Amino acid sequence: MRGWPNSRFLHAGPLALLAVALLGLAPAASSAASSAGASSGAAQPAVSEPSPQPQAPPAPSDPNVVFIVSDDQRWDTLDAMPNVLSQIATPGVTFENAFVSNPLCCPSRVSILTGQTSATSGVWRNAPPGGGFESFDDSTTIATELQGAGYRTGLFGKYLQGYAPDGTYVPPGWSAWAARDRAAYFDYTLNVDGVPTAFGSASQDYSTDVLAGMADGFIRSTPSYQPLFLFFSPSAPHLPATPAPRHDGAFDGIAKYRPSSFDRIGTGSPPWAEALPPLAWRDRAKLDELRRDMLETLLALDEAVGTIVTALHDTGRLSETLLVFTSDNGYLWGEHRREGKSVAYEESIRVPLVVRYDPAATAGALDDRFAMNIDLAPTAAAAAGVALPAPDGKSLLPLLQNSEGPGVRSRVVVEQIPHSSFDVPPYCAIRTRRHSYIRYRNGATELFDLRRDPYQLRNLTADQAHRPLVRSLVRGTRSACEHSLRG
Repeated sequence: MRGWPNSRFLHAGPLALLAVALLGLAPAASSAASSAGASSGAAQPAVSEPSPQPQAPPAPSDPNVVFIVSDDQRWDTLDAMPNVLSQIATPGVTFENAFVSNPLCCPSRVSILTGQTSATSGVWRNAPPGGGFESFDDSTTIATELQGAGYRTGLFGKYLQGYAPDGTYVPPGWSAWAARDRAAYFDYTLNVDGVPTAFGSASQDYSTDVLAGMADGFIRSTPSYQPLFLFFSPSAPHLPATPAPRHDGAFDGIAKYRPSSFDRIGTGSPPWAEALPPLAWRDRAKLDELRRDMLETLLALDEAVGTIVTALHDTGRLSETLLVFTSDNGYLWGEHRREGKSVAYEESIRVPLVVRYDPAATAGALDDRFAMNIDLAPTAAAAAGVALPAPDGKSLLPLLQNSEGPGVRSRVVVEQIPHSSFDVPPYCAIRTRRHSYIRYRNGATELFDLRRDPYQLRNLTADQAHRPLVRSLVRGTRSACEHSLRG
C-alpha cells in the first residue's frame, strides 16, 4: 500500500498499521459485479492491466465519465481503500487540498451535479425551506448535458434528501436509475427506473454490493460506440455505518483516534463551542466504535471501485475514462468535542479527491493546489466538450495536464445556513494556503494559522499582529458571502 502523507486515521501508531497488514487489505474487486448484485465475500484481486502507453488524447466528445461519491468520508481515510489507491490514485492525481463549498450531504451533491454553490442553486440544507430535493431545480445538471450530447447516463445510489424512493419520479438526464434519498445498508427501497424495488436483510441485499452489481451491468451493457456517464453513490461510510457481514470486525484492533483537538475546546472559541460539555467515557466509546464501523463500510466500497475499474477495463473504456473518487463532506470523530459535519473546521470541509484520466493526468501526482466539489461537473463538461450553464466551479483539466502550473483559485470559500435547531449560526469561511477564517452571522469570528496550529485550537482574531490579515479577510467575506452573512 502506498503511503499518503496526509492520511491521519492510521496515525495512531504501529498497532494500526499492523491491523491493516493483518487484514490483508490487498486490492480486491467485489463479487458484487454479478448480475444479482450478491457478494460471495471472497476478496478478488484487483484488475491487472498493462502499463499505460503514450497515446493521443481522445476526441473531446469521446471520454467516459465516472463519478464515485462516498457519503461523509473524511479526507484522511484513503489508506483503508487499496483499490482507490492502486487503481485511481497511483495512475492518476491525488488532490491533497480538496474542499466542499457547503459541508452537508444534499447541498454538496447538488454542487457536484451542477458545479454551483448553494448561493446559486438555492439548496442550503437537507430539508426545506431552502434545502432538500424539493428545493432543487433538476432540469439542468451535468447528466442532462451529457445525455444531450449522446451519453448513456446512470445513477446508482443516494440522490438527495427528500427524494421519494417509493415513488416513480426519475429526474431528467438519466438513462438508467436506481436511487434513494438517504443512507441504508439493509431493508431499503430503491427507485429502479421508476419502479419501487424493496431489498431485505440477507447478505446479498447489502446495498453497496447491490449497487456495485448494477453499476457493473450498466457499464457492460452500454454499446461500445456510446460514451457513458456513471454516478455511483453508495451509503458508505454514512451512519448507521453497517459493514458488510464479511467485513464486520475488520478494524477491531485499530488504535484509538486521539488527535490534539479530541474532546478539546480551543482558546478564544465562540460561546456555543465553549458550552459543549466534555465527552463522557460512553461518548468516547461510541465514537471509537463508530470510527471502526465507518472504516469497515469503506472496504465494500473499495471492492466496488475494483468492480467498476474491472468493467471499464474489460469493455475497453478505461484508458478513455475520466474517473473521479470523492465524498460529499467530511466528518468529525470527537475533534472540538463534536461528532458529525456542517461546521467549518478542516475535518468537516475537506474531502478525498483522486482523479484518473489517462490521456491527461500525471500518474502518481500529489497535487496540493486547491480543488472543490463545484469543480467536478465543469471538469466533466470540459472533457466531454459540452457546455454547462452557469457553473461557479472551474475545470480541473488544466491542473491534470500541468502539474507545475498555477491553480484555478487562490482560496476556498465555504458557506452554510443551517436549520435554526443547529447550535452553530450561519457562517462564511475563507480557507487560504495558510489560514482558516470563519465569520458567523452573529458577529463571532475565528482565525487559525494552519501551519502552526493544524488542529485549529488557538483563535487569533484578537491578536494585534493579525489585525491587517483579519481586515482583509473580513472584506473577502463581505464580497463572497452575502447570503450566509446577511440572510
